[in-house]
Amino acid sequence: FSISYDDDAFKAISVIKEVINKNGLILKDPAPFVSEEAQSSSSVDIVVRAWCSTGNYWDVYYALIKDVHQAFNDNNITIPYPQLDVHTK
Repeated sequence: FSISYDDDAFKAISVIKEVINKNGLILKDPAPFVSEEAQSSSSVDIVVRAWCSTGNYWDVYYALIKDVHQAFNDNNITIPYPQLDVHTK
């Protein structure tokens, strides 16, 4: 997941962990992993590794995308878009 540089990465990580904890298809062991992964040109990128049974993979995958997006909206965390500033003389 990517967030704006103007947002708090620690808060975003906490929000993602809350979403994971609410999903009953995600296994507790091994424990889910959520961490800041990179500072890209337009965003701070957060990696998520959450395990589930093979048969639930796609359900979990799409649920996380939808639920994290909604949780980011609810918590005023911005999903950025690529941006380029051009200066002319």
